[in-house]
Amino acid sequence: MSINSRRKLLFTMLFLAMLTISSFYAAVAPKAQAAEMTAKQKGITALNNLVNLDLAKYAVTTEENSQYTRSLGAVLQETVLYDLTSADSKLKAFCTFATFANGNLQEIYVFGNEGTPSLAKAVVSVNDVERAQVFLSNYQAYAAKPVFGELKSTLNNIDAGKNVTKTLGESAPSDRLR
Repeated sequence: MSINSRRKLLFTMLFLAMLTISSFYAAVAPKAQAAEMTAKQKGITALNNLVNLDLAKYAVTTEENSQYTRSLGAVLQETVLYDLTSADSKLKAFCTFATFANGNLQEIYVFGNEGTPSLAKAVVSVNDVERAQVFLSNYQAYAAKPVFGELKSTLNNIDAGKNVTKTLGESAPSDRLR
């Protein structure tokens, strides 16, 4: 084989190899950037992780609304109303997200309870303080903010039947929640 023939063969093989690699990359590479979660998806996550609902057992319908709220300084506020229906219960839930809080959960209400809710994990505590601690643990995991773990610790040795005031850290807790 002549040197020119070898060069042509080498060039052809390199070209085909690059074409094959490019085709493979185009086939397996994601077509778009991962989208940010919608308000509806964030609410579903909150209902599952914070309220502990077993959403696999519910038929879920939603109604979404976005508006600029003057009372919050004309910031966008997104709300989602969830109708949850299972064989054993009917629930309504309402979640609010606001842009001033980077689209994070601002409010969550679960109401209109009929029947027995389907929970992902059984409720083991009957004590309100323990339930509040479990909620704060779940919220700490959901929000990824350690301040909620600190808030949970303020409930240690609390008697639910007595009024108590506790201070957290050197700044007011509301300053540290942002």
